[in-house]
Formats: sequence, structure tokens, C-alpha cells
Amino acid sequence: MKIYAGNESEKPVINAIVNELKDQNNIGGKTIRVADKGLNCAKNIFDAKRCGDGYIFSKSVKQLPEKEMTWVLLNNDYKYVKDKEGNILYKYKECIDEFPYDYIDENGLKHNLKLKEKRLVTYNPSLVKKKIYEIDRLVEKARSLCVSRAKKRRIWRSVEIRRLQSQGWI
Repeated sequence: MKIYAGNESEKPVINAIVNELKDQNNIGGKTIRVADKGLNCAKNIFDAKRCGDGYIFSKSVKQLPEKEMTWVLLNNDYKYVKDKEGNILYKYKECIDEFPYDYIDENGLKHNLKLKEKRLVTYNPSLVKKKIYEIDRLVEKARSLCVSRAKKRRIWRSVEIRRLQSQGWI
């Protein structure tokens, strides 16, 4: 376990932590770095490759380049996993290709590299329903706040009108 300042990004420190842990525990072989999209950046991928390690990083579909986004959104090549009743549990597709990465090192030098990677995309209908439900709840909350503010404004106006009437302005 490693503790560092909470107001800093983990991206620049994760490589040093992994290398320190490998040294501390005499790990000389290949390790696989697994992280969410918060640690997924070109420099961390490059460092894993440089150290002879592998990596499994998640990536946001929203931030994909147009070519990759098109591949994800095309409905072809998906494989479906269903339950006993035939309901879709999830679907996935995969490809192996070279993907470009750019990053700037500590010296300010820009590096471009292409890495051969396997990409896996998954789609979970249950998760979609959950996300839609959460979004709908937020929309309803926003609507109620707008209505609440409108009511407050209406009440404030009527109070202000009464005050002006009592002072003889209206």
C-alpha cells in the first residue's frame, strides 16, 4: 500500500509505485497492470511496455477517436451471452490492431508510438437500464428544483408587491 497526497493525480505516481513494489518484493518477471480509466494514459502504457509488463486498462468510449468509436457503435461482430431463458446478459466484440499513442515525457519531448493491442468492448443491457434510471432521477430532481425556484420567485414577487403597496408605491 502506498499513500500519497489526495489532491494529486495517480497517473504520474503509479509507475514509480509499481517499480518500487517490484524491487521491494524481488519480482523480476512480467506483471500485468490492471487499472480503471483514471490511470489509462499513454505514458503509463508506455512505461508498462518499457518494463516488460502487460496491462489491462479500461477506456471510456466517449473519448475514443472517431474510427474506434465507429467500430464500437457498429452492431456487427458482437457475440451475445444469454441466460437459459434466452435473455441477453451482455454482448462483446474484440479486435487486435495497432493503436497510436502520444505523450510528453519529463523533459518536454513528445513521443509518438503505435502499439499492437487487443481491444475488447462489452455492452450490458442491465447496466444501461440502471444508468437510464439514474439519469431520469437526476432530470426529475432538476425539474423539481426549477419548479421550486419558480415558486420561490412567485412568492418573493408577491411579498415584494405587498411591501411596495404598503409603502404607497403601488
